[in-house]
Order: sequence, then structure tokens, then C-alpha cells
Amino acid sequence: MQLFALDQDNHPVAARHASKKRDYICLECQAAVRCRSGPHRQAHFFHLKPSATCKLSGKGIEHLQVQCRLRQLLPEGECFLEHRFPELGRIADVAWLPRRLIFEIQCSPISSEEIAARNRDYASLGFQVIWILHDKRYNQRRVSEAEQGLKDQMHYYTNIDAEDKGQIYDQYETCTGSFRLKRSLPVAVDLSQPKENRERLFRPNWPLHFAGDLVDRQFRPSLQKETLSLAGSLFKWLLGWYDQFLQTLLERSCK
Repeated sequence: MQLFALDQDNHPVAARHASKKRDYICLECQAAVRCRSGPHRQAHFFHLKPSATCKLSGKGIEHLQVQCRLRQLLPEGECFLEHRFPELGRIADVAWLPRRLIFEIQCSPISSEEIAARNRDYASLGFQVIWILHDKRYNQRRVSEAEQGLKDQMHYYTNIDAEDKGQIYDQYETCTGSFRLKRSLPVAVDLSQPKENRERLFRPNWPLHFAGDLVDRQFRPSLQKETLSLAGSLFKWLLGWYDQFLQTLLERSCK
């Protein structure tokens, strides 16, 4: 499913403005697509003949809802969904052109090599990529290859569902190896308010951050108490887990 396609004159058309009786052209694979919508269905294009190779055809409704949420958040006329970069051979999920930002939404598995390739390609044009990983696939007990690859790169999580309920959020977490031991309650992030990460005391590899995230909370007195509570509860749990682990080792050694 996708939100944009081309008309017969090669002009981009949004699904919400498309006719259900006309054929359109897929942005990526150039195959025929048509519009589908309804009272309880997000307007989108679908391939008349399913394609196993077209990346746009594999998008689910949650992916589309996150894209639409970003369109609502970001300034009108500056934010473009499924924006084509012909010189790279890529289509960005969301491009905030004046700010030189790309938002890549990931609901399916992806390799760390592909993440690095996209970051590198967009950086060659002066764009910073922010990855948004969906709870449907990520933020589980086992840390995925993609999450390990993004450990020091800009990324957030989302739980926005098919009915557009949920949020884009940040979190504290503790991991060991490829396992996530514990995570804090989610803290909402406002992606319409980017800020330069000047101090680089926290997340030093992030060139910027957004209002409400963990970097922002380090410097906003109104949120510091809440942030300390989140971090403190996580640290307290970690100490308790460590004490229990040591106790188990001692009991086994005494047998």
C-alpha cells in the first residue's frame, strides 16, 4: 500500500485525491495501481498485480498511519510523503525539505547494512535520517540487528496502530548482548520541533534531537523530575535484578 502514485502525465497524485476508477503508476516499480478508500479505511493505492519486489507494495496500514501522523505534525507545504530522490534511486517515507530531514518508518525487518546505506546516501545530499521503529516488529525482548545498527544513530519508536491511536516516543532501556532487560515508560516526542544537540553530553553522535525526548529532558527543568523518576525506577530495577542474580550464583555454589 502507498499514499502517492503518478498519473498518466507523470505527475504525483495523493491517494486522498485520486479516482477509484482510474489506473495510476507506482512510484517505484512503474506497475499499475488503483486507489482504495472507505469510511474506516485510510485512502491508499494498491497494485493490480501483487509485486514481491516493490518495496512500496509491502507497506502495511500501520506504516501509512505513521506517515499520515507526520504529515499532520509537520508544516504544510514543507513535508512530502514518499518523496522521490531520482539521483539516489530512493523514495523517502517522509521528507522535510527545508529542514533537510528524512523520516524512515520501519515496520518490517531490515539489515544494518541497508540502514547504513540509506543514511550514507541521504547524507551525500545533506539530509539527516531519523528512523522510527514500530513496536509491531521492534522494541521486543530480543534486540534486532537493525536496533543494534542504530544504537548510536538517531531513532525513536512508535506504537501507532491501524486506527491511528498511539504515539512516537523515546525511552530509557538496559540491554545486555542481544537482549533487552528492561525499558522505561515511553515519553512522547514532538517531531515538529527539532533542536541542535549542542552539549553532546547525552547521545553524542546525534547532531540534533526533538522536543520531549530524553536529550531535551536533560535541559528542561519542568521535565527533569519526571526524567529522573523514569531513570531512577529503571536503575532500581537493574540493581534488584543484579542482586537476585548474585544470590542465585551463591546458592548454586553452596550446593
